[in-house]
Amino acid sequence: MAFSIKFTNKIESDFCHGQIDIGAFCETFETHLNAYSLKQYQHQWKDALSVLIKERTPVALFTSINLDDDDIGFLWMYWLVPSETAGDADYRKEQLCNYPMQADAGYYVGQRFMFVTTEARNFERRVYMPYEDGSQGPELALYYLDLSAPDRIFGYLDDHLEDASHWYVSNEAIQTFFETL
Repeated sequence: MAFSIKFTNKIESDFCHGQIDIGAFCETFETHLNAYSLKQYQHQWKDALSVLIKERTPVALFTSINLDDDDIGFLWMYWLVPSETAGDADYRKEQLCNYPMQADAGYYVGQRFMFVTTEARNFERRVYMPYEDGSQGPELALYYLDLSAPDRIFGYLDDHLEDASHWYVSNEAIQTFFETL
């Protein structure tokens, strides 16, 4: 089974496109470049995969950080969870596709987003979801994203992806891709 994540085209204004491959599955994504450059995203991927391989703890591969003028926005990511923590109970194993027979057999990959802010001052006020028509939706639960230490966001990640779309990838596939970065 193969695994890779990459950018597929040149910068178009303030974004570009990327692609993640997991076995025969391929998904594309759009990456905003207002907070991070392409090199910073790629560096974040390499650092995250290093943590994943060495520590076997949930990590995230950032695919897009899109912040508004108030430094609040979305962080889109693929989060990776070691198989032994994703299936640490029988009811969770039953809901995971391709659950491995041995505890250290690989990782699960899921996609998610988080509402983030890069400025602590934003926690001093209430922030609401803005709708396209100008009205306000529910209050947002913000997570702090330190752009200089992106691995700190890993502390917010959990291993409960059994109810989310997810894919299984082997240790070897992650290790092989990591060696190409």
